[in-house]
Amino acid sequence: MPSPQTELKVAQFLKAIIQGEKQLEAFRQVLVEQKGFDPFLAFNHLDKDYKGSISPFSFCAFLR
Repeated sequence: MPSPQTELKVAQFLKAIIQGEKQLEAFRQVLVEQKGFDPFLAFNHLDKDYKGSISPFSFCAFLR
């Protein structure tokens, strides 16, 4: 059985993840509401290698 300290740290970790997910969902909703935004086109723009996924390299290149 984990110690109370371990349980507290796990609970704090899970709480941080949940808060991050809530914030991310709010950002997604704002983005989707933008006129002219097409998630499919945005994904294809980032998927430079046409692999069906976005690599960290592609994402960093986009941010530059």
